Formats: sequence, C-alpha cells, structure tokens
Amino acid sequence: MRYRSPIVTYRWFIWGLSNGVFVLVIAGGFWFGLAASTVKPSPLLGLIIIFEIAILWAAVRLRRKARGFRLSEAKHGDDVQRELRRELLVRFRRVAVAEGVAATVAVGLCVALNRMELMWAALGLVVSLHFAPLARIFRLWLYYGLATLGSLACILAMVSFTGPNRILFLGATLGATMWLTAVYAIVRADRLAEQAVAIFASELSKQHAAQNA
Repeated sequence: MRYRSPIVTYRWFIWGLSNGVFVLVIAGGFWFGLAASTVKPSPLLGLIIIFEIAILWAAVRLRRKARGFRLSEAKHGDDVQRELRRELLVRFRRVAVAEGVAATVAVGLCVALNRMELMWAALGLVVSLHFAPLARIFRLWLYYGLATLGSLACILAMVSFTGPNRILFLGATLGATMWLTAVYAIVRADRLAEQAVAIFASELSKQHAAQNA
C-alpha cells in the first residue's frame, strides 16, 4: 500500500528513512568497533562486520521502495506546500550544522579541561541529542527513543565507568541502540510512513484552513 501527502509522499519518506538507516548502521558499526578495540585480540570484530553487512543489505532493500524519487519533487505543489517543504530542508540543515558545532565544542572542552578520556562519551552525547530535533522535523517518534537511550548511555558512561570499561560500555550500548533502531525502522517502515504522512497531511490542511480564514 502507498500513502500520499501533498507535502511528503510515501517514496519521499522512505527515501529519507533509508538515508537515516544507512547512517545508523554505519555509526552503530563504528561504536561497536570502538568497543571491540578494548578487547585484544577481538573475536567480535568479524561478527560485527557480518551483522553490519546484513543490516546494510536490508537497508538497500528498503531504499528500493523509494525507487525513482527525486528531491526536485519538493518543488511541486502550491506555495504553501513548497514553503512547508523548504522549511523541512532548512531545519534539517540547521540541525546538521548545530551538531557539527556542538561536537567541536565538546572536543574543545575536553581538551581545555584535560579530560580527553571523556571525549568519546561527549561526542556520543552530541550525536544522540541531535536525533531529538530530527524526530520533530520528520515526525519520526522512534528517534526520540534513540535520543533518550543514547544520551542516558553516554551520561552513565561518563559517571559510572573509567578506563577501557567506559569505552566498552559506551561503544556497546550506543552501537546496540543504533542498530536496533535501524532494524525497527526497516521492519516497520510502512507503518512509520503511514503515520508520518498522515501527520504532514493534517498539518497542511490546517495551514490551508488558516490561509483561507
């Protein structure tokens, strides 16, 4: 079944969702690899690679559902539709810039305070928190869960662990959180698309009603 909205079509949502899944799979593999680096020799590294390839393959299959989509489709529709779409893209870019700035500040603080052992946890916190505004932008509630669980893991790593155990805990929990989110997004993609597209359609109706009032 395909769901359509004058703001976001099914294909557009799936295209964006698959982009997010690719990022989550790669980032999750990085965090798992960081955790595995604390155990030498690391027999888990091969297992991590196998799982990452498997999830990436599933992500590619998800992407095929958006086959033929072009971002230029955002220019279609009336003035209200185009403005709402433009706002989505602008807000997404702002979040990406804010994430980069926050990551730079986090590393800078670790250097200034001579607490480089907290650098990975600080970066993980920045990455986790940036999913909260993305959840609002894309009407994707599962990103709120990722932001919450990831942030809690980073804070716990900072205050409850030291040395290699901090990296092991941080990498394993962030990696698992990202991969589980990616798998859920793949399995429930159609349902997530239905919910998000319905929300966008409702918001467009309200905008048109306000404009015509």
